[in-house]
Amino acid sequence: MADYARECGLSVSEGDILTCKAQYQGGVSDETLDVCREFSDPSKMREWWTCDDVAANMTGAE
Repeated sequence: MADYARECGLSVSEGDILTCKAQYQGGVSDETLDVCREFSDPSKMREWWTCDDVAANMTGAE
């Protein structure tokens, strides 16, 4: 998601990435892991999310 966010002109720091990883470490269902694996490629994310969707996700906005 960080790569796609950068393509969208959003700022993603290494600290942001580490924080995100820490939030999900050890507490993610197998189903969530499968979805993350499937859509971790920016080309796949582009099929489902617009840059506005990514920005909203990153800021917690709906």
